[in-house]
Amino acid sequence: MSVNTDSPWPTRLPLLVLLLLIAAGAFGTAPILAVSVPLTGLLVVAAAATRSRGSESSLTRPAAVVVALLGVVVPFPLVVLAVPDAPVLVPVAVVVVMMASSVMATLWPSTFYLHLAVMAGYLVTMIQRIHPTGDVGILVEDSLDGLLRGVNPYSLTFPNPYNAEDTAAFWSPEFIDRGRLDVGYPYLPGSLFADLPGHLLGDVRYSSALAVLVTTALAWRLTSELVGRVVVATLPANALSVTTVVSYWVEPLMLLGVAIVAFAMARAWGRLGAIGLVLLLTTKQYAVVLLPIERHIRARLGTTCILAAVGTSALLVAGFFLLGPADFWRSVVLLHLEQPFRSDSVSLTVDLVGAGVPIPADAMSVLSVVGGLAVSLWIRRTAEPSATWTALGVGLALLATVLLSKQGHVNYYFLVYGCLVIGVAAWPGDLGTSPDLPMDGSREASLVERDH
Repeated sequence: MSVNTDSPWPTRLPLLVLLLLIAAGAFGTAPILAVSVPLTGLLVVAAAATRSRGSESSLTRPAAVVVALLGVVVPFPLVVLAVPDAPVLVPVAVVVVMMASSVMATLWPSTFYLHLAVMAGYLVTMIQRIHPTGDVGILVEDSLDGLLRGVNPYSLTFPNPYNAEDTAAFWSPEFIDRGRLDVGYPYLPGSLFADLPGHLLGDVRYSSALAVLVTTALAWRLTSELVGRVVVATLPANALSVTTVVSYWVEPLMLLGVAIVAFAMARAWGRLGAIGLVLLLTTKQYAVVLLPIERHIRARLGTTCILAAVGTSALLVAGFFLLGPADFWRSVVLLHLEQPFRSDSVSLTVDLVGAGVPIPADAMSVLSVVGGLAVSLWIRRTAEPSATWTALGVGLALLATVLLSKQGHVNYYFLVYGCLVIGVAAWPGDLGTSPDLPMDGSREASLVERDH
């Protein structure tokens, strides 16, 4: 492994600031719209213009600590929701335990897997205590039931859990028929198989919790110094992570794909990379904006890895498409093009529409994809092929997509946040900017020794 001398960003501080903004802003429009978007634009310009290696800013470590503290403290209301009848000291104690566990793992890395066990217990408890009443759980669980019965999940319809007002706000009328959601499984088929273990255990969200925990473990193995450990340790407890897991959303599976690909790139394990890439490509539709970044993966893992992953993904999708082309197209493509603007979303376009700007929904669907592809192409042209820039590229491309989308929910920002965490964790090993590692040939020996 060679030391990079041409890093687009000489410090991780802007990324840590962006993590803070996403963690705070995904639950309310103001921080995202007023700060995160201009900052992201500035980061893009700075990354394109700054092409020299530098040492970490003196503010990087304190910023990482703030990110971690926010990640642990913000879920407090969720803990209260999980134990509504308990004294206030109970959720306080839960937060204190998570903070103590995170600090221990950061200062004494040998305790990391004990910390991971604590986080596992926390996520499982939250799953058992919180039961959302929205449509995603119905869509996912019923589709898996249908799959196990041998029924094409894209040909199903589902009970509508909403009243008339919420139905009009959340669903296009073309997809409501006699009180039912007249559409099949709305995601790509890879997520069905990844979610199946949790479904067989009694709750599909166990698969999401496991995906977050495995992602955390892989990111931990990628990091080599304090800043990475601080940020990674609190990923499972972050409010974005917990909300996404308990709400049945499938983004944890996609994030696991990113983590597997990044880990495989750092170790040059092509077969493992192909598995992660299949999971990334077959979980959710907006993975299309990431296609230009394949150059980075191919440079590290080889053309065979890309061909195997793309071929497997194509066969999986084509198999379900051929079971019922019209049903598949209606569920996977038309549904998302025709869905209304969501006033409860966090995105630029939703706020513009709310302010009275006449923006066609179909046009914004196209613009969001174009925005994501533009960032992916910029990453392809300016960043080196590395685990770091693959993860950061996925995160930044998806951030552009979501900010231009007609629907921007917490789960989307969770995925962006998780990708940036992986990038921050992998940074020193790829880009050679860590003050904790030597900047000469002995750095490689340090990393090898760490892995053994």
